[in-house]
Parts: sequence; C-alpha cells; structure tokens
Amino acid sequence: LASITNLPVHKASVDTLVCCEVLYEIKDIKPALSEIKRVIKKNGFAIITNSNSYAYKYSVKGNHPFIQNKWTYAGFINLFQKYGFEFIESSKIGWWIPIPTWLTKTSYQLPISSPKEEYNTNFIYVFKKR
Repeated sequence: LASITNLPVHKASVDTLVCCEVLYEIKDIKPALSEIKRVIKKNGFAIITNSNSYAYKYSVKGNHPFIQNKWTYAGFINLFQKYGFEFIESSKIGWWIPIPTWLTKTSYQLPISSPKEEYNTNFIYVFKKR
C-alpha cells in the first residue's frame, strides 16, 4: 500500500499493478498516471477499477463528496491510451438496485452487468504498458 503519486518501487519493476477505486479521488490525475506508467515494466499490466460517476445510482442518491474526476467508460480508456497503455479488456458491473429507504439505508449492486452503461456502478479495466 502506498500513495498512487509516490510509489516506493523502482522504475519499470512491477509486472502487474492493481489500483482499486482510487483514481477518481485524485484531484490532479497527471502525477498519478505518470507514476503508474513509471513503475510498470514494458508489457506489464495495470488492473484498474473505477466508479461510474455517471451511473443512475448517483443521479438518485447524489455523488460522493470525495469524487474529483469523472470519466465515462470510453473516456477512461482514452485517458490510459494517452499515457502509453494498450486497452486489453474490461467489465461493466454493479447493477444498482434502488431499495426503498424505509427498508434499508444501504445500497446494493448486483455482481452482474447491465447492457446500459448508466446502470453499472463500476468499471474494471485491464491495460498493458506499451
């Protein structure tokens, strides 16, 4: 565990980097992306999960206060491609179920994909460093 803008590892020393639900919280994303690129070996992988800030869930409940960046599914892929990563595969997941608040105050996302992007709460990506 470390700061995504200052990872305590040598340049090009990581085969696979996993970053879960972090990048949308970073105000200045450029240093974080540069650091990810710095530490991953050529042909190494970045597995990234990202919240879908444009999901229907957030239009109903409101966005979390810590969200600094919002990307569409394709916009996030384009961002990583600009930093020298090749898009390998991804999943859209987390079909949100709006359960009445009188029943529970907790949100639930099913571990399945919706055919509509806005009904998925999370995206999971795999990128390869070129």
